[in-house]
Order: sequence, then structure tokens, then C-alpha cells
Amino acid sequence: MLKRSAAAIAVLGLVLTACGEGTSSCEDIATETVDLVQEVIDEIDQMSPEEIAGQGESGPSFLTDFDEQAEQLSDEATSLGCTSEEMSELIRAQAGSLTAESEFGRFFVELVQTGEFQGL
Repeated sequence: MLKRSAAAIAVLGLVLTACGEGTSSCEDIATETVDLVQEVIDEIDQMSPEEIAGQGESGPSFLTDFDEQAEQLSDEATSLGCTSEEMSELIRAQAGSLTAESEFGRFFVELVQTGEFQGL
């Protein structure tokens, strides 16, 4: 199951390093990023460990949407001049608002809050 979860973690990492569309500051982008992460966690919380494991290497289908959004949002972050260091700090500062009910969801919350995600 851990190997299959690697794809989900990789996509979530992209979301965490991405920034928000239609925002006006790096702080706004961090807020939108944390909101997107919460959406991923909410989706994961609704799945059983067996369902997560049964998704194959690509992970749950909803992560594909987040992967596509992450690419677009990352481009906007670049155009706004938000550095990855600045974004990491802002995201970690707001990550205290993340909640999860499942063990897997709590694992994601912990990774975000501690900044242990690659790119944070």
C-alpha cells in the first residue's frame, strides 16, 4: 500500500508547491494552496485503506485534477515572483488549519505542518 501511495504523495507535493489562480499576493496564494490541500485530505478521508491501495500506481482519479491545477498555479506563482522558500514558510504558517479524520489524512497533515514535503 505504501508503494501505491507514493503517487498520491507526489501529486500532493505538486499541489503544495503550487500557488493560487486569481490571487494578489504570496500570502493569498498560500491560503489557496492550503485550501487545495484540505480538499485532497477530505477526499482521502472518504476512502478506506483498501480503496486507496486499489487505485493503482496513478492513485485516486481526483488527484489527476489537482496535478493539472498545480501546473497552472505554479506558472502564476512564478509570474507573481513568489519564491519557493517564501511559499514554504507561508504554507507551514497556515497549515495549522488543516484537519483530517483518517490515519492517512492525518499523515498528510503532519507532512505539511512539519514542512517535510519536498519543495516546502
